[in-house]
Amino acid sequence: MVTKAEIVEMLKTNDRAVARALVVLNERQTRDEQVQESTKHHNGQGFRPCHARMGTSTAGFFSRNGYLSPKQVAYWRALDKTGKMRIEIYAGQLLEIASEKAARELKRISTPQPAKVALEDYGNLMEEKMVLEEMSGQSGVNQDAIFDRLMQIQEQLEEYARCEYKMSRDLQEI
Repeated sequence: MVTKAEIVEMLKTNDRAVARALVVLNERQTRDEQVQESTKHHNGQGFRPCHARMGTSTAGFFSRNGYLSPKQVAYWRALDKTGKMRIEIYAGQLLEIASEKAARELKRISTPQPAKVALEDYGNLMEEKMVLEEMSGQSGVNQDAIFDRLMQIQEQLEEYARCEYKMSRDLQEI
């Protein structure tokens, strides 16, 4: 399980983490808030009023283009009067989102899945593997956690390969 400190460290060192954080925070905004680029509902979800316009705009830019400019990243990493990065004030929400995602993943892993869903997951695992391999060389990232997850992914990919082989062999016998 990831910690708040690990999230903050990732936001400091990984531009893509800043971009993804903005996207998930924007997704927490209500639809009317997204459209108006403002915060109308003070529900502790998404951006604070002072960041709603810039957050929505930057998240949209990343969603359309797949990157943030150095200036955009610098804006979100700029320190406020307390010495925290602008994006850092959302670390609690980001931890909550990560915890919810981990719980869903744990439930998904522990629930038997039909073969079709398992095969669709193959592509997601390959994508996650590529991202983790890219992150593995970066400083400030929990290398042990990355290694452990890469090992889990490799085991899952091997299991998918075994299942696919068995399914194709069974089909030949029919």
